[in-house]
Amino acid sequence: MEVERLCRECTFVYSFCNVHNAFGRQVHSCQFMPKRLQLLPLQRSHSSLSVFRIVAPVMKQRSSSVKSSDSDSKNMPHSGEQKKRGNSEKGSKYEIDPRVTLATTLEKIGNYDEAIRLLRQVVTERPRSGAVWMKLALVFSRKKHQLDEAVRVFQEALQHNPDNAILWQGWADLEKFRKKYKEARELFQRALQVNPDMASAYHSWGAMEYSLGNVESALNLLVKGLERNPENKYLLHALGVLYDKQGNTEEARKVLLRGKEKYPDNAQFCHALGVLEFKAGNSELSRKYLSNAVELDPKHTLSWLSLGQLEEREGNLDRARECYRTGTEVDPFGAVQLWQTWARLEENDGEIDKALSIYEAATKYHPYDGELWCAWGKLLSSQNEFDLAREKFQQGIVLQPTVSYAYQCWAQLEAFQGNAEEARRIYMLGAKESKGNEHYTALLHSWALFEWKEGNKDRARKLLTFAIDLEDHHGWLWRSFAKLEAECGDLESARHYFSRAINAKPFEACTWKDWAQVEEMFGFHERAAIYRKRSQELASVEKIPSLDPERPLARRLERNLG
Repeated sequence: MEVERLCRECTFVYSFCNVHNAFGRQVHSCQFMPKRLQLLPLQRSHSSLSVFRIVAPVMKQRSSSVKSSDSDSKNMPHSGEQKKRGNSEKGSKYEIDPRVTLATTLEKIGNYDEAIRLLRQVVTERPRSGAVWMKLALVFSRKKHQLDEAVRVFQEALQHNPDNAILWQGWADLEKFRKKYKEARELFQRALQVNPDMASAYHSWGAMEYSLGNVESALNLLVKGLERNPENKYLLHALGVLYDKQGNTEEARKVLLRGKEKYPDNAQFCHALGVLEFKAGNSELSRKYLSNAVELDPKHTLSWLSLGQLEEREGNLDRARECYRTGTEVDPFGAVQLWQTWARLEENDGEIDKALSIYEAATKYHPYDGELWCAWGKLLSSQNEFDLAREKFQQGIVLQPTVSYAYQCWAQLEAFQGNAEEARRIYMLGAKESKGNEHYTALLHSWALFEWKEGNKDRARKLLTFAIDLEDHHGWLWRSFAKLEAECGDLESARHYFSRAINAKPFEACTWKDWAQVEEMFGFHERAAIYRKRSQELASVEKIPSLDPERPLARRLERNLG
């Protein structure tokens, strides 16, 4: 198979994977996104004994500490907090259990079933070992995305360890990932009842509320967390970023400077301050902070990304290229967005061959990133290389079958080429295989627009309704629903949906512009003039470039900076 050939060609990737301490992984692991890099089934035939012989020399030399990545630090619990969390047993007692160490190694090479068997043995003998229960839940969450099994593990674990706050938060983070937000809230609350000082629970819960548009709730959680943990760097950083997103520049600057003063060697505070000053129009000060960030941590790829974007916005394309190039050289396995942004720069500058070569290089370091393959495919599609583009989309699906965006891109290609039935088949397949994953509502939205264009308005309405039932905080979903009802002649429903879109995203000029057009179409010229004026006001503000300190290049299409 082609995918097996790709795996063999990329085996050099695995040499960079350290064998981590099992207990150390527990306190860094309350996040349930599937692993980016996993071996294919053909690699799972090793017996336990042969694997142990292979990895024994590596285990003897394993690192004594694990450095969390930039993206992990936002949602995961942190090792410095473990003493405050109320763990049922100390991890040191079980660190030396060879079955746990071996299970960790087996998981890394893709032999999940054997890893699960070994971990089950340990928790059966030692049911109070919260660290091993957490490890078992993580293996299930990464084994073909078996989240229901992971839930059952947490339920069983907490029967034996009701006072383990880490397990309560682990379950909460799992439900958050599954988009079961009501259940997640209840579980975060249980975690904080067990341990009111648990900083990571405030952090993760606050991040969830912000993502759902509940800004005040998020703010209250972060403030409360800081009252109990006044020097926690993750909460300080999150609160500063939240103030910045609210447009409260002065409060954001105050909090971030407080964090920078307390943690002068922390690159994340410099990065957040650099983004804040750039949004405030202080380019030189922004450049100073971002340059300081990469000096403190040359592998802080988000800082290289933001610095490159700053230079790109300023028109310094060569400087931007140098930032992207340096960032990918110092840590090619770091933020995949760095590669993608560099490729987009070359594409926008007309250097298509360079962009294509960057994508090719990026997939060698991130072979299991489905969205990267999609970006490569979309560039090929724009150059009318439809067969090659189709191959890239298919490759993305083979490597990450649950990535909704890959199905969306492939279906859009087929629709563009007039293959309506094939496009519909792919949309249906994607809806089945990627249900509940990131971009799933975007896939349903794309499918609805396709059916609308094909004249199937009732089916489009059902798809939009389903998408909104899943996530009702996206302005673009409500906007499309409003335009569909307007086309069907239902002005009252259209107005209601436009209002919902504005409640979700009050500062999006395109929503006001579309609403003005609908009012104009129905003959309400005064209303149209008011909404058009509001659209123009917001459009002038949108021309000011902005960056998200946590996601400088958000990967969803509706969030792209370009």
